Amino acid sequence: MSRAKEAGSGVGGRSERHPDSLLVNLENLDLASLPWQQKGRWSGAGAVGLLVTGEKFTLLYTKTTEPDNVGNECERFFVAPEATAIQDSSMRNEHKSLLWMRVEFFKPPKLPGASASTAIFRNEKSRKIATVDLPKGTGVILYEKLLNFVATAANRFDKPVRHQVTRVPGMAERIMTKAQWDKIFSPLLTKHGYRSTNNGDTWEKTYQPDTPLAK
Repeated sequence: MSRAKEAGSGVGGRSERHPDSLLVNLENLDLASLPWQQKGRWSGAGAVGLLVTGEKFTLLYTKTTEPDNVGNECERFFVAPEATAIQDSSMRNEHKSLLWMRVEFFKPPKLPGASASTAIFRNEKSRKIATVDLPKGTGVILYEKLLNFVATAANRFDKPVRHQVTRVPGMAERIMTKAQWDKIFSPLLTKHGYRSTNNGDTWEKTYQPDTPLAK
């Protein structure tokens, strides 16, 4: 039996909002195994039930592919856990999300490797109106899933993928200090073999095809 089916046993194996989707435990979530399809930003996004410490959420996921402003091929993957308790039909899917994550892959046609960037943001508006919030630490677990997803891209592209993480980028400064960011993310990035650069403001790693995932 697959991990996804095991995770759903005992709770029907399906999410309440998406009866055709398996319910997956957060610990067993593998982003690379999701059936990613080319969609608009959130229009027609795929969905899977997500079980986090006994609470049910809906994980939305979608992919876009388009050239960037200098002509490089760019793949963008978006992931957002949404509270099923938010019933406001006037809110778009991304506005109902409790947080959202993005990974971008840039593939210059004349270079031997690719690059990746990642971001994670909390949606304070949805968190204020949702009756159930994500348990503390969920965002870090999801971000680690995102790092493993970046690692699999080297095999998918059959070329090295360089990933650079910037400390407290943009909107994140509104919700945590640099010291808080270091406490949360530095151990995680070290675990995954990233190297601190620029006095800790950036972390870098180049994934090679067949790079083993961190345990």
